[in-house]
This record gives sequence, C-alpha cells and structure tokens, in this order.
Amino acid sequence: MTNELKFKCSDCGSEDFVHANSPNIDKNMVFCGGCKKQIGTLEDIKKATAAAQAIKLHKLRAQIFSN
Repeated sequence: MTNELKFKCSDCGSEDFVHANSPNIDKNMVFCGGCKKQIGTLEDIKKATAAAQAIKLHKLRAQIFSN
C-alpha cells in the first residue's frame, strides 16, 4: 500500500485535472485535462481527497492491528 492517491476521469481515464482561474479558490471549477469534462469545484476535490485518505488510513490500521 502506498500513500499515493490517484484520481481518474470517469469518462476518459485521464489523471490530469486543470482549473482556469488563479489563484486557487475553493469555488473554482476543476475540469479533466484530457476530455475537458467538468469534475466539480476545488472544494469538492479537497473533500473527496480527505475522504479517500481516511478510508486508506482505516484499512491500513486494520491490517496493522489485526494480528
């Protein structure tokens, strides 16, 4: 298990994401860098990342302490 989280576009499989506005503001819209599909706001991505990290941590703890 690694500490790395990877997100992929559900339409084209690209792992590249972009947003058109600078600076990085939570309400900025994020798009797939491959097919330009609208993914959600930067805030949505941050929340999804935090949730995915929590799930990975829970699984890792279960592996370590199940012995």
